[in-house]
Amino acid sequence: MHEQSVTDYGPTGWLNMYGPATAQAGQVLPPRYPFEQTQYPTLQQADTAADLRSKLHGLGIMPGMPPQLLPPEIIQKLMILHMLRQQYAP
Repeated sequence: MHEQSVTDYGPTGWLNMYGPATAQAGQVLPPRYPFEQTQYPTLQQADTAADLRSKLHGLGIMPGMPPQLLPPEIIQKLMILHMLRQQYAP
């Protein structure tokens, strides 16, 4: 079973947190993959990161795996997240 999470707006930006049905409810998800942050400037960026985290975890893909093992759908979402980061970078 993958992590249950929610996205909410905190005092410093959008946060991906453990969902209410988990033992860590309300705690910010610690970054697991290089594309993740502890907070995001936009809801779209936070949702995209949460979706990718869930899909990668569900596929058994962990940090450090060679990119050629990633499905094309995941590569496309990583590219979108990268573009969003560049667009909203301070």
